[in-house]
Amino acid sequence: DFKNEKWSMASPMILGRISHLLVRLNNGNVMAIGDFNTKSCEIYDTLSQIWNLTSSLNEQRSVGETATLLDNGNVLVIGGCDETLNNFKTLKSCEIYDIAQAKWSLIDSLNIDRYYHTATKLLDGRVLIVGGYSMLEKVITNNCEIYDPSTGKWNQAAPLNYARYAHTATLLQNGKILVTGGINDATNQSRWLNTCELYDPVQNTWTIVGSLLYPRDYHSAIILKNGFLLLVGGDMNNNTWELYDLNKLLSVYSSSYPEIQAISLINLLPTGKVISAGGETVKGVSLPVVSFTKVSYLYDPNGIDAVEQPKNLLLTDYKIYQNYPNPFNPSTTIRYELPKTSHVILKIYNSIGAEITTLINKTQPAGSYSVNFSVKGLSSGIYFSQIIANDWMSTNKMLLIK
Repeated sequence: DFKNEKWSMASPMILGRISHLLVRLNNGNVMAIGDFNTKSCEIYDTLSQIWNLTSSLNEQRSVGETATLLDNGNVLVIGGCDETLNNFKTLKSCEIYDIAQAKWSLIDSLNIDRYYHTATKLLDGRVLIVGGYSMLEKVITNNCEIYDPSTGKWNQAAPLNYARYAHTATLLQNGKILVTGGINDATNQSRWLNTCELYDPVQNTWTIVGSLLYPRDYHSAIILKNGFLLLVGGDMNNNTWELYDLNKLLSVYSSSYPEIQAISLINLLPTGKVISAGGETVKGVSLPVVSFTKVSYLYDPNGIDAVEQPKNLLLTDYKIYQNYPNPFNPSTTIRYELPKTSHVILKIYNSIGAEITTLINKTQPAGSYSVNFSVKGLSSGIYFSQIIANDWMSTNKMLLIK
């Protein structure tokens, strides 16, 4: 009960489930889809407050699939991994639950198998699939596809700049999609990503934008009523959260949980607060113990960490962060902060002090900034990023490995 901020017991499900998906239907009822070892589905009736079994999936989808509510009220389930005892494979197959017929039907398959991708419904009703892991191809993919409900077919979309899985994808008010973080095991790159990309469905293009303050995977993201994007926990940096400015397209604030809460789920309440519930917690240092947690937190945008309070976002010092990823290839992001309006010069030098390029040479107001440095015709080795802002100067070492 969000008004009283209290939990109460509801009617139990017909089958116990751990890796299922929940979808709120247009009539207010809630569908629970599949699980680790069952194709079964059930629907919670909000009037009778009981669960009822419905049609089962055609394919076993143990983990990593997505479920999307289409404009016509039907439910689209995509990909995933079959991890039953005699099988272990990622899926190309997709199916739709027809709400009127109460039945699942297989539809046009993806071009490649994948799981731990994201599925985001665009403003025109199409569904964008981003990244994921393919067992058949044995790669983390940058491949993207779009499902068109009017034709029932999949079409290729422009690929990501960074292949990734276990990321988030958020639909913005302007119709673009912001993808954050995830995992990329590619050689010479850090496994966990803090990079972000913006997809324009009109131009069918991806653009690298400001990075997160912390690398994250299996995290959650939600747009607050004040317009900021709240990013919570994950498997990496699971005791932190941060705010991402969707106008400036960069992360502007971060803080910590009272304790670790990894892979939790978050939802925006009608009050404007955000509830973070469940997940995993870690106790101990020398012998850490991972366990499921019942803990829930409420984030209040109007409370002590409110972004409306300018004092919380004031920068008091000049700062340049270590580039990420590092080592890098073919590009890396450099982030810096200005406490006041400053003329900024940001240059790249090689190991003998020869200037390679000037990334920034202009006056900028106080704030947080990030700039991408792409390698073109450079050999492996040590490089330096040097920033000068008014009378302040700082240099960082970077390593390019091809």
